[in-house]
Amino acid sequence: MSGLVHTMKRGDTSPAIRFTLEPLVNLTGASVVFSMQTDARVRVINQAPAAIKNAPGGVVRYDWQPGNTAVAGLFRAEFKVLGPGGAVETYPNNAKIIVFIGPGI
Repeated sequence: MSGLVHTMKRGDTSPAIRFTLEPLVNLTGASVVFSMQTDARVRVINQAPAAIKNAPGGVVRYDWQPGNTAVAGLFRAEFKVLGPGGAVETYPNNAKIIVFIGPGI
């Protein structure tokens, strides 16, 4: 699996970041959180609730909140699945999600 690059401008709250979990996992009964950090490992978003868009298909989405994209730069992101019974798995687990936030003009 290759990684995902999500590009937007500083201050934008759209488009949401959408990701299909691979290997495929059924998210029925699970919850999902989203985290994003700088290359220096400074957390910008720490386990914010994410939406499950298609539970059987493993599709998740994070809707940006005001302030999430206030700083331009290159970030790494991940989704964490909190399964029934306490199981935890982080995605992607064999690639990267890169978020590029470009400066405004």
